Amino acid sequence: MAGLLEHPGYDEERLRRVSEQLPCRELQAGLLLSLMGQPQQYCYPSLFIYGHRASGKSHVVNVFMKDLELPHVTVSCVECVSAALLFEKVLQSFFGGDAASLLPRSPSLSDFVRIYRQQSSQSPAKQTRYIVMEKAELLRDADVNLLPALLRLQELVSISLFIVGGSSLLLHCSDDEETLEELRL
Repeated sequence: MAGLLEHPGYDEERLRRVSEQLPCRELQAGLLLSLMGQPQQYCYPSLFIYGHRASGKSHVVNVFMKDLELPHVTVSCVECVSAALLFEKVLQSFFGGDAASLLPRSPSLSDFVRIYRQQSSQSPAKQTRYIVMEKAELLRDADVNLLPALLRLQELVSISLFIVGGSSLLLHCSDDEETLEELRL
C-alpha cells in the first residue's frame, strides 16, 4: 500500500490518487508537495529537479499536475526553439489563443510580462499557476537573459507562479557534494 500524502489545501481523495500512482516515491512526493505549498498561497518561485534519464522526473511532476488538477502548462524546451514560442505556449495555455495573439512578431521578455499581467488582471487565478519545463538544460543555450528571468518570473508578474525545470544535466556544477545531493530526485 502506498504511503498517504497529507497537506492542507489539497483534497484528500486526490492526494490518495497521487500516492497510488507514485509507489515507492513517498519521500519525493512529500518533498515536492511541501515545496509547492498550499494552492492559494505564494510558493517558491522556481524548482529545479535533477535526475538520470528515465528516472521518473516528468512522471512525478505530471501526476501532481493532473491528479491535483493544478493550472499548468508543460513546455518541452526541445520544441520551443525560441523565447517567442515559449511565451506563446504559456499565454495560450493559461489565457487562450487571444492572449497569445497579443504578442508582437519578435516578442521580448518585457512584452511577455506586460501581456501576462494584463491577462492575469482580467482573469485572476484562484491558485498558483505552474510552468513545467522539460529538458530545462536547453535553456542554457537560449538568450542570455531568458533563464534568469524565468527563475524570477513570479517577481516580475507579481502573481503566484511556480516554475518547475526538469533535466538530466545540472545547470550549474558545484564541487560541494551536499549541494548536488539536494538537487537529485
